[in-house]
This record gives sequence, C-alpha cells and structure tokens, in this order.
Amino acid sequence: MCRVLVVEDDPDQLEIRATLLANVGHEVVRAATTADALRRFRDCDLVVMDLLPGVDDLIAELPDAVRVIVLSGRDSVSERIAVRASEILRKPCPSRTLMAAVSKWTSPSR
Repeated sequence: MCRVLVVEDDPDQLEIRATLLANVGHEVVRAATTADALRRFRDCDLVVMDLLPGVDDLIAELPDAVRVIVLSGRDSVSERIAVRASEILRKPCPSRTLMAAVSKWTSPSR
C-alpha cells in the first residue's frame, strides 16, 4: 500500500480519514496545519488535504510524483490548486467517494 499524508484542521475529520485509510492498509501521516504538512510530506505517495491557510506553499513544495486529492467546501479553487490536484472532491464528501478516489490514485497502474 501507500504512504498517505492527511491534512485537516478538524481533529474529528482528521481521525476519520486517517482511520479509513489505515483500515485498508495505507501508512498514514497526519497533519493538522500546512506547516505540519510541510514538515511531514517527505516520502508520501498521496496527499489528501482540506484547503487550509498556506496550502499554496504546500502545493509548491510537493514533488510532481505525489498525487493530491483536495477536499473543498468551496465552489471553486485557485488555478494553482486546480492544476496541481489529481482530483478535487466537494465537501461534505462521503467516505466511499473519498476511498474510491484514493484507490484510483494509489493503484499500481498509476
């Protein structure tokens, strides 16, 4: 499986997403802020992230090989995020939708 960084400032949502990913065998790294994420993204294959302050800095630092799933309650995201995101999911996002996207971007054929 993959190493997945989950970036979320809501502690309950962070735990739910991390647990879902761990239950299917992914190694999960948690970050509650983009500053945490900037310190922890090394060696991650996928980032699942909420749009938090400083997200543009994180996007700029991620290697091209790292896939990014953005969760957003907004109707639109910045062009920089839209270009870099592998997928953008609208919040609230059902768990099955998130897990389908994770499966899609972590499959061996990707």
